[in-house]
Amino acid sequence: MAFLLRELSKETFSLDDVNREIIHCIALKGPTDLTRIEIWLKEKLDEKESLKRWGIKNRIFGNTKHKGLLPSGYIFNKKFKPNQKNYLFYLLPKGILA
Repeated sequence: MAFLLRELSKETFSLDDVNREIIHCIALKGPTDLTRIEIWLKEKLDEKESLKRWGIKNRIFGNTKHKGLLPSGYIFNKKFKPNQKNYLFYLLPKGILA
């Protein structure tokens, strides 16, 4: 059953493995910051696929190469405290389904 849902999700949402792992991390750990996502990706992905902090930011916020999970509506961000630069990332319904 889980395999069927995973395959259906791959066909419905056009996400690569790294973006899928970022969403999986937020789904399992709850609201997550960049540091926890970076640690998660180091454990789950191969060395060549693993990303540093800037690579993860590009996958989340988007750039010319990747559309980004935030602009695509999979996740949203919220600051820890008003004066800090760090964000927590939460899943939106589209991210939960993916």
